[in-house]
Amino acid sequence: MNSEEQLELTKLQEQGAALRSQREGAQTELDVLQQEVEALRQRKENIENKRQRLRKSREGDTKECKRLRRERAHVELMNSEEQLELTKLQEQGAALRSQREGAQTELDVLQQEVEALRQRKENIENKRQRLRKSVDMQTSAYLTDKMAAKSRWTRDMDDRKREQDEMKAT
Repeated sequence: MNSEEQLELTKLQEQGAALRSQREGAQTELDVLQQEVEALRQRKENIENKRQRLRKSREGDTKECKRLRRERAHVELMNSEEQLELTKLQEQGAALRSQREGAQTELDVLQQEVEALRQRKENIENKRQRLRKSVDMQTSAYLTDKMAAKSRWTRDMDDRKREQDEMKAT
């Protein structure tokens, strides 16, 4: 090979090396750009997913609001029904208290009557005991008098018999 050809070959080799270097740089730049494109695509996908979640959330919020409104209306209805029931129960309670007070008054009257009957029974029992004691004392006095009379009669009879025996003896 002659020197021109050698120079041309060297020059071509240098140009080839420069092109390879440029190609490698371009490939690196292409890789970086592809990574950026992928990152942007991923970001776009994330944003779209977030939009969909927000849309679903808004739809869910709307559904939740409707559900809460229905629930609030139901609660208000239940509250009004409970209020009516409470009023009814309060009226029943007042009627029961009135009945209880009437029953308490009647019970007080009955207790007074029972106490009066108990006192009357006690008085009767006391009178019975006094009468029993009086009868016992009268019976005891009667028996004492009867025994004394019998004793006197027996003595009198013994005295008469002695007198009769003495008269017969004389």
